[in-house]
Amino acid sequence: MAEGRRDQSCGCMHFELIARTVRKHSDTNTPLYRTWKNMKTRCYWPKHQYFKNYGGKGIRVCPEWINDFSAFREWAQNNGYAEGMSIDRINSDKDYTPDNCQWISLPDNARKDRIGKPGHKPTDEEKAKMSDQRKGRKFIDRKSAPLSGAHKANIANGLSKHWKAKKG
Repeated sequence: MAEGRRDQSCGCMHFELIARTVRKHSDTNTPLYRTWKNMKTRCYWPKHQYFKNYGGKGIRVCPEWINDFSAFREWAQNNGYAEGMSIDRINSDKDYTPDNCQWISLPDNARKDRIGKPGHKPTDEEKAKMSDQRKGRKFIDRKSAPLSGAHKANIANGLSKHWKAKKG
């Protein structure tokens, strides 16, 4: 280009330059990218319908993932991600971090959310899993009540009867 001379463009180059600066990768329309974006939205956007269950309870996304989809994608690919899987926090009181997350099927995630809610009757498969999880536990406490298949009120009632019997 000659000094002082500017070439005219139809405008498409402008859009290409903007696209290059905004899009760091080509994954923005993938299920994994939507999972990453939704995870952040649940934790940081107070208007999200589930914010109260995530960000409202102090759940955050680790610094490694919060602004770096590539790091999240690499972790996902190295830890069992497949399309149709759902991210799950192993300890639901802790943040989204590589050590506290796993991939599970959507039906398993829905079942996990349902267990412990009033009116839920575990399937035989759920009962078998719960039995395996309980092996070695001597007592059922309030936190593990959902795993036992028992309703919290029944656990509390059983505990209070136990304590009354011991006191007397």
